[in-house]
Amino acid sequence: MRYAFCPGPDFHVRFFPICPPCSWPIPWQAGADGPGRSRRPGGGGCCTGPGARRPPGEAYLDAPGADAPIQQADPSSRIATLTAVDGNLSFAPAGSDDWAAAGLNRPVTTGDRLWLDHGGRAELHAGTVAVRLGGATAASILNLDDSATQVKLTQGTLQLRVRALPPGQTVEVDTPNLAFVPREPGDYRLDVAPDGSTTTVTMRHGSAVVYGDSRSIELQRGDRMRFAGTDLADAGGGGAPEDAFDRWTAARDAREDASPSARYVPREMPGYAALDGYGDWQEDPGYGAVWFPRVVSAGWAPYSAGHWAWIAPWGWTWIDDAPWGFAPSHYGRWAYVGSRWGWVPGPRVRPCYAPRWWPLSAPAGRTGACALAAGRAWPGIRLGRATRTGRSIVPARPMSPASTVSRSTTS
Repeated sequence: MRYAFCPGPDFHVRFFPICPPCSWPIPWQAGADGPGRSRRPGGGGCCTGPGARRPPGEAYLDAPGADAPIQQADPSSRIATLTAVDGNLSFAPAGSDDWAAAGLNRPVTTGDRLWLDHGGRAELHAGTVAVRLGGATAASILNLDDSATQVKLTQGTLQLRVRALPPGQTVEVDTPNLAFVPREPGDYRLDVAPDGSTTTVTMRHGSAVVYGDSRSIELQRGDRMRFAGTDLADAGGGGAPEDAFDRWTAARDAREDASPSARYVPREMPGYAALDGYGDWQEDPGYGAVWFPRVVSAGWAPYSAGHWAWIAPWGWTWIDDAPWGFAPSHYGRWAYVGSRWGWVPGPRVRPCYAPRWWPLSAPAGRTGACALAAGRAWPGIRLGRATRTGRSIVPARPMSPASTVSRSTTS
């Protein structure tokens, strides 16, 4: 029998047996969107218990099949998320042709595709890169890992804000006509004709190189060129007046530039700017900087309002309903400070994404799922990857400096 070392429904930590057919801790009850949306002792949640989501032997609707390859390598520590959506945005996850509406806090990674209807606007953040889309735009993520951010723009308008470009990091936007590669931090705009016949590149700030089939061209601040074909044929350019999309992107940039939260968390952390309008920072003698949400419902606790989605290669991933919910759900830790929950981002190091972090501590009289002593390393646990050998609570990839302890055993 396989066991998982799990925080229970009352925040007490227990060993729960793993159901052999479905590999979920037996006391957990699966919610409509995945495991753990609600939990109660003895409430089932595996394939055979009360409230079972599926018969034995049948896969979860949004999980990979039983014959899916086992994920061996650690997934990337970087991910993108939707930080602004205005209008109808459709989303198709990697490997799927099923399109659905997408909202705030949805993680976006390699292979995902996006379509934004006419008149819409959307924003994604991946580390120090912001990708903003205008109406009637089709885009996809070709590669997003620890060293590369590569986006494909099939049609429509895309603004690229590169806040920093550390050594070893590459950013690239591919269109039907060219490959656009910034050489330094800057502000860039690309417009692709609906039929894909031309790409217009506008250099607001910074410098870049555009690549065709057999040649390349360097562009500098203030340049604006339109290219046809696949070998950088000049299709005429010239100036263009500022439009509503330009003004919107400028306002988003100014908002990030002035973000108070950037004093407490690294700018590589997706979703940090959303904290500014919904909470306040305070210094705590034990935890350091702590962010407290201003308005929450009575009895609110972290990971209580949202849903689960299967996102490869991480597995079940928490998507929070709150507009500020991405960063506190996937980085740092929650702690019960005084009489309320606060989010503790931890040291200002390069952020490492996890599908969910358990709270550090619980209200008085309860045992914390992962206790943190002041001045100690940052232990943590997260939902492990789902594999054919079972879904268990496993040690998280730590925030540096960090230490973790194994949370699962087999017998």
